[in-house]
Amino acid sequence: MDFNLVKGTLIKSFDYYTALDHPFAKAAYIMFVMSEVYPFLDGNGRTARVMMNAELVKAGQAKCDTYMPLDHLLCISSDLYE
Repeated sequence: MDFNLVKGTLIKSFDYYTALDHPFAKAAYIMFVMSEVYPFLDGNGRTARVMMNAELVKAGQAKCDTYMPLDHLLCISSDLYE
């Protein structure tokens, strides 16, 4: 994607994301957007997985310890940010 389109695409994508109700739909959508828009030079897949997993954990649809170590680390330290 042309870097000039990234900001607007992410803003519009967030509008669609907030309109979704089901946690799995939100998780799948945010994973897709981050993977396709590719807003960063590196780490897009990892960021997409963290966002997807966070959505599922927030909805009580997944256990954080079943994912990659970064997600596990985020779950362990999440009480520090509440």
